[in-house]
Amino acid sequence: MRSLTAFLRALAPIVVIGASLGTTLLGGCGLLPGEIDETAGWTPNKLYAEAKSSMADGAYDKAIKYFEKLEARFPYGRYAQQAQLEVAYAYFRQQEAASAIAACDRFIRLHPNHPNVDYAYYLKGLANFNAATPSMPSRCWSINIPKASTRPTQRRA
Repeated sequence: MRSLTAFLRALAPIVVIGASLGTTLLGGCGLLPGEIDETAGWTPNKLYAEAKSSMADGAYDKAIKYFEKLEARFPYGRYAQQAQLEVAYAYFRQQEAASAIAACDRFIRLHPNHPNVDYAYYLKGLANFNAATPSMPSRCWSINIPKASTRPTQRRA
């Protein structure tokens, strides 16, 4: 009986260390990223260029993702405010009026004195106009209302 008790006392620290180590290793697996971020080492210029390229290709979801990463990583950089406008424009082009309006409102709230705040108001108006139901004349006579220019203004350096 004494030998069994001595054996269990000697084994107890090993079991505790093993259980702690196993728990740590299993819990640490959740800390590993599920997918690798391809943009991790990109500069603001590269992020902005890739986002603009995605916009030109019509890949608005990808462009929005890049612009949002740009703003999150470099919030005080020279492209951050322009990225906010570009996100609003990408949502507008995707015909997601509610998201475009929310992005415009955010830009207007954060930058009320920005030189391009008028563009944010303009884009917000276009998104509201396009989201509304067609007007009576256009429903009755199929009037083709010409599209206004919706390209975002470029910020001068």
